[in-house]
Amino acid sequence: MVVYYVYSYLKELVSSKPNATVKELFLQTQKVTADVCGVSDRTVQRLCAEADMTAVAEFLNNIPVFESPKKENPRTKPITDLDDFNKSVVRQTVQEFYDRGEYPTVAKFRVCLIEKLIFLDAQNHCGLF
Repeated sequence: MVVYYVYSYLKELVSSKPNATVKELFLQTQKVTADVCGVSDRTVQRLCAEADMTAVAEFLNNIPVFESPKKENPRTKPITDLDDFNKSVVRQTVQEFYDRGEYPTVAKFRVCLIEKLIFLDAQNHCGLF
């Protein structure tokens, strides 16, 4: 945001001053803005492009709106909320399928886990499998 305001100020300064030396100095407003703010030229270019895109959207207000990236909401994964005992029972159940020479499909695996009563409330957790 500050970088864009410095860039806007330098651009207005160039247009208001008829002095040729000032104009020559500030013809490269993005480069001077980057030097003044201590950021790269590409950062200034990216911010100016973002301001141009938001200025079109905010035409009535004529003020660009910069938004920071949104936070990601951490979501709990119910399948990983198993305690160590239940994880070992799941592992043993899969191993039992292979010992019998069967492939553990989801339907077979789900029925077997419900029979073993791994979950305290099987109705709430049946949707996981």
